[in-house]
Parts: sequence; C-alpha cells; structure tokens
Amino acid sequence: MTGFRLVGGAASPRVPAGESGNVSRLVQDRVATCRHPSSYRHRTVSSCRRRRSNGLNRPIAALRQTWQHPQVPDESLTDPAIIRAKGYFEEFAAVYDESAHDSGWLLNGRLVEMLTGVGPVGNALDLACGTGATLSELERALPGAALVGVDIAEAMVIRAAARVPAARFVLADMRAYVDQTDERFDVVTVIGGFEFTPDLPGVLRGLRRLVRPSGHLVLTYEPILDGWDPQSKRVETNLGSNGLELTTFRWHPGEVAAALDGWSTVSSRLLAAYRRDGLPTVYGWLHARRPHTEIDA
Repeated sequence: MTGFRLVGGAASPRVPAGESGNVSRLVQDRVATCRHPSSYRHRTVSSCRRRRSNGLNRPIAALRQTWQHPQVPDESLTDPAIIRAKGYFEEFAAVYDESAHDSGWLLNGRLVEMLTGVGPVGNALDLACGTGATLSELERALPGAALVGVDIAEAMVIRAAARVPAARFVLADMRAYVDQTDERFDVVTVIGGFEFTPDLPGVLRGLRRLVRPSGHLVLTYEPILDGWDPQSKRVETNLGSNGLELTTFRWHPGEVAAALDGWSTVSSRLLAAYRRDGLPTVYGWLHARRPHTEIDA
C-alpha cells in the first residue's frame, strides 16, 4: 500500500497499490483552494441565497423548454437519495458555476488532455452533465462531434444549453436513460456524477451497451479509502450549503473495474479533487476502452 500525506499533520489516507498519479503533490498544490462546488459547507445558506438573487436566472429564462427522449418516459422517482440529489441541484444551479470557479475544480479540464488523439469521434454523451462544464470541454477536445447531455435537474440543463447551444439535452434520471435509450456513442463521460448514484456497478454494466466497440468511457467516482475517516464510509448523507441534504455513495476501485471486466484501461488514478470540511477529498479517475470485438449482452 502507498499513502499520501496531508498538509497540517492530519492522518494519512491510504491509496490502493497500483494507482498512478502523485496524490501527495496534488494535495499540497491544492490544499489552500480546492472546494467541491456541490459541497460548499464553508458558505452560509444566506450567502448563497444572496448570490441567487443578483440576476443569474434572467439571461437564460428564454431557454426553458421540455427536454424529451422517446425511449425514456417521465416517471416519478422513488429512490430517496435520487430525489434528494435532484432537489439539491435544482436549488444549487443558480450559483453552481460561480462556486465551481471559486473552488478551483479542474477534473472537467483534464478531458482535453485525456481525449487527444482518440478520434475519429462522431458523437459523445455526457451523463450528469450539470451546467455543461464537461460538454464545453468535449466541444474543445472533439471538434465536430455531435454532443448529448443528460441530467436529472432541469435548472442545470437550462444552463448547460446556454453554455453549449450546439448540444442536444435530455432531462432524465441517469439510470433510466442508460437502461432505456437505444443511442450509441463513440465517447461517454461521467465527471462528478457517479458519487450520487446508489448502484454504480449496475449503471456501469448498463453503460457498456451505450459505448460503441472501440469507444471510450471516461468517468470519476468517489472511492472508499480504508483508514481515512472522511472517505471510509460506503454511504454518507450531509447537509449542503443550501440547507438541503445530499447523499454520497463510495466504491472500491475493484468494484468499478469488475463492472467493466474485459475492457482495456487507458488510465486509472486517484486525484485530490477538492476540499471538504478543510480536508482534501480524493476521486477515482478511470479512462477505459471497449474492445472492438465485444458483443452486446
């Protein structure tokens, strides 16, 4: 096992052997600035509400519409964690981009580097697209590709449409879209969305079908880090800065790899992504490729 040291003398989380990336350096580089845009507990609820009141909704009001997909019916959600996540991001959307900028959140920006040379790419899908940060990076990395964004929160989708007007959007629960769509993609990304998914291995097994043979899947997830208390629990529900609860789900790297058994790993590493309650939070980053010979189950 290899570990990384936290600045300030805190205990060191353990990183599974074989994971690449200098997590210690990343933690030290970002210890003063990293905060996750969806976990801004250092801000008061009233400060977020003041930011929402300064006209952020007005420029995009005309974009509100019905986001449809023929194979994904508009069904009522039943999972309490998914319901909480939807409500959280509907409420947080108006200040999300500003919060992301302040946090120094950089995982979306890694896509240009990671996807250089993967072409030709005819289309790409971004699940949990939020306000379109990943889609805007895909637009840069994959010029000419048809882009599709899927998110459960309409307030986020509206902002994504303003940010990447050339993309097509679907308002849907991630699992419902994966299980029911008949679309196929050369590239699929999920950056900062799987930590709110109660059954990540199940979603990944369904997602295999959406990636064309020889296609690419780039994802992040929040790993379980044994011996590191802030990320040692499988499931954790916390109160966010907007006063709403948000449930985080964590997974062992082996569980993620098992769901993509038979796919080749282009890159896999652990990264210090942001700070939560004054301590860095680690994300797993995985870029996998579907074999050209794999047949859909």
